Amino acid sequence: MIQALPPNVFDSRAAYVAAVDQVLASARRELRIFDPDLSLLALDEPARAKVLETFLRQGSWTRLWIVLHRLDYAQRNLPRLLSLQRRFASQLKILLSDGEGQRAEDCFVLADARHAVRRPVAEQSRGVLRLDAPGESSQLVERFEAILAGAQPGIEPSVSGL
Repeated sequence: MIQALPPNVFDSRAAYVAAVDQVLASARRELRIFDPDLSLLALDEPARAKVLETFLRQGSWTRLWIVLHRLDYAQRNLPRLLSLQRRFASQLKILLSDGEGQRAEDCFVLADARHAVRRPVAEQSRGVLRLDAPGESSQLVERFEAILAGAQPGIEPSVSGL
């Protein structure tokens, strides 16, 4: 007999992307993304890119920080995200992990220090979704801040055609 997973645990890529959608839609002030390369998040799909744009348009107080292990996928395959970075350069930062962050094997998306989706091993599909869980999310905030502190410059917004 196959045991059902708890309601906040998932074990497929589709469930992960659905959980990411829930976290992105919950963001009001800040989003923090730590991922190997963004290839599984599909941030360039029109609907998801629109959610990010709507989030960033709320006001100059919104922030989206992305820390990646590798930049090449984002640079080659995410033109909508890079366009958002150009338009919202002071609000959207894409950085490269280094030091302790480079050795991390997990990945997560965190919204407003309250909502999070995390995969303990980025190469595996299993993970957990936590909505309205500030206590549990605060640990990820601290972890992200440590990763961010050691991060290197990543993708800089560029304005081409000038």
